[in-house]
Amino acid sequence: MKHTFHKKLATPKAWLAVAILGAIMIALPNIIFADEDGLGTNVMRNIRIQPVGVGGIDLGGTAITNWNQVGSTVDVANLQTATNLLNTATNLLNTATGALNMAVGNLNTATNLLNTATNLLNTATNALQIEVITLNWATNELNTATNALQVQAKALQDATNTLNTATNSLQIEIITLNTATNELNTATNALQVQAKALQDVTNTLNTRAVMWDNAVICKQGSLASGGVTYSYSNLYQFVNGVWSNANANTNTAAKGLLGLALGSGSIASDGLLLNGMFSNHWGFADGSVIYMDTNSYQITTNVPSGTNNVVRILGYTLSPTNIYFNPDRTYIEVLGQ
Repeated sequence: MKHTFHKKLATPKAWLAVAILGAIMIALPNIIFADEDGLGTNVMRNIRIQPVGVGGIDLGGTAITNWNQVGSTVDVANLQTATNLLNTATNLLNTATGALNMAVGNLNTATNLLNTATNLLNTATNALQIEVITLNWATNELNTATNALQVQAKALQDATNTLNTATNSLQIEIITLNTATNELNTATNALQVQAKALQDVTNTLNTRAVMWDNAVICKQGSLASGGVTYSYSNLYQFVNGVWSNANANTNTAAKGLLGLALGSGSIASDGLLLNGMFSNHWGFADGSVIYMDTNSYQITTNVPSGTNNVVRILGYTLSPTNIYFNPDRTYIEVLGQ
């Protein structure tokens, strides 16, 4: 069969419809023969279907539902089937076209969003690059400062080491100084003890110097054996190179050199008063004559009167507590009543 198909196509959908109809004609080569009237007002106006050897169907521009049968019933049925298929294909095409248009819209929207995201990414990338540059600059500055700080830390460490060495040396010197200080304190304490003893002696001597102005003091000799003790204001007699207790009982204990003890230490340190002022709490009356007492070591204002007693004047009282000690070189022995 010879196929001819002429149509003025105004839209993409018309083109697609013609393409589908052509496919049907290829599938059914012995059924359809179409000729277009050239008016161009409808997609498929004035179709004539003419099978081989059979009269055709002339639509005369009417709707496909009002076709008049020219050929056989089979041909018409085939044509109706083809028309239904064409309508179904057209509906599917419309649906696909709508979906395609929606997909294209979605694609455009996605493209716009992608472009926006790309711009934002480019902006962020530029900002990040600026921050990277700034960070690199800051890192370089930090490295420079770190290097300088390391130099300073090295100098500080050197200074610390020097200071530690000096501190160690100073600690050794402090230990040495502490040792010397302790030794000095010990020596000072000992010196203070000696100074105290010397001050005591000085005070005693000063007191005695006031009491015994122009006094005669003896620090020679030692105490006799046999229980003789040395005590302040005791009266002693110097006989045979030793000092013994003096009393007026007999001339044996009363005729020698006499002295009053000036302390309670020793003869060598404190001495004996041979002549001068002396102070003690005797309570004698002023201007009284002082004699040797019959009791050992004692003096009195009473004249001894017993047989063989010795009467020897020792001095005179100046007040109840002060006397002038000046023993007479002569004495009187009482022979009896």
